[in-house]
Amino acid sequence: MKQLGRERSTILQGFRLLSSRLKHFSDALANRSISLIDDEIHEQITYRLVERLTDPSDELCHYVRNLHFFGFKGDANSFCLNSSLILECLRHVQRLDSFSWSCDAPIPSKLLDCLHQRFPCAQLCANVRLSSQALLCIPRLHRLEVTIPCEDSFGDYSVSLYRAAKHALFQLSSLRHLCLDTHRDVNVQRFEDAALDRLHLPLQPGDKLPSLHLLDLQSKNYVFDLDHCKLLLASLDCSTLRSLAVSSNNPISLFAVLAGNLTLLEHLSISHASSPDDPRHFLLRECSTFMSGLMSLKSLVLHLDDLDMRSDFSRMLMRIHGPSLLHLTVRARHHDVVGPIYHGNTRRFLFKFTNLQSLSLTFIDIRSYHRCDECEGREQDVSSFSSISHKPAT
Repeated sequence: MKQLGRERSTILQGFRLLSSRLKHFSDALANRSISLIDDEIHEQITYRLVERLTDPSDELCHYVRNLHFFGFKGDANSFCLNSSLILECLRHVQRLDSFSWSCDAPIPSKLLDCLHQRFPCAQLCANVRLSSQALLCIPRLHRLEVTIPCEDSFGDYSVSLYRAAKHALFQLSSLRHLCLDTHRDVNVQRFEDAALDRLHLPLQPGDKLPSLHLLDLQSKNYVFDLDHCKLLLASLDCSTLRSLAVSSNNPISLFAVLAGNLTLLEHLSISHASSPDDPRHFLLRECSTFMSGLMSLKSLVLHLDDLDMRSDFSRMLMRIHGPSLLHLTVRARHHDVVGPIYHGNTRRFLFKFTNLQSLSLTFIDIRSYHRCDECEGREQDVSSFSSISHKPAT
């Protein structure tokens, strides 16, 4: 049912009309995950969902397994939620597999108590700013997306709360998914734990992060000096890590240190900034060496300024990962750019990926330099391309 994508709701709606048994089945699937969003746009639908969740005669409280809260700013600034209503929702839900809190407001302690008492096995997930978040003190937190305040986002050094973030992470023994980002806060020094240091986790020899399955270093300003990269590798459990995303441009030291150590990695997302002084992508050599050792890689996301299909990097992708890669995405490095520039024979490049199940490319233009009677000298202008197929799309 998950593979149906956009058709899923239509098919489930059709099932509801066939019989009462299929109606209950469809409703259970459709309402397995519920999002309660506290803003003006979603005010009516959120309030209606809360009414249904707290109504003992409504079956919704029996269907919900995953409960997500977004945008709650506290009782005083709420559009349609307050802590008492949220607590009532938790008291009426019959079973909970996961609870997600994506709100700047700290989670009220009475909600944590209720979660601990009624759903001790539920996965707890948080998407928060690093401040007085009680969720960061719960050892069984499963997923954490946190943005760390820093005084300045330029340069390698700044006053930030990276040190406090490190201290919190080492208390989260059950954490499996970690996403780190930063946001600028010129008043960050008001926090007691604010310290001037490099913009990365201040790891020390012997430090061990939780056994992560996913690590997303989303901050574009994260500093990957060689010493830190060695400490980061030593702190990771490479036997459990399956997904790595790095948004910082050209982290050459990271690639050099990780080469040969992440043989079980299945998903990789990286960003590369092209330079006029590097027309043949020599800066990608360390990345090529690193990626050539990822023998379990199934999914790859590239954020690029341009991609030369004739470069050593592209040839490595075709040779090593062409037969086994299942998902390939190529996007522009900057969000306000339509797509990267491609050089060379795009069709020949894609045909090497013989086992793709999904393909997503964005284009500014494609310049074909291969020589044949049909394509000699032609250029195409395309805006985007995506496909889900068991064969490379043309």
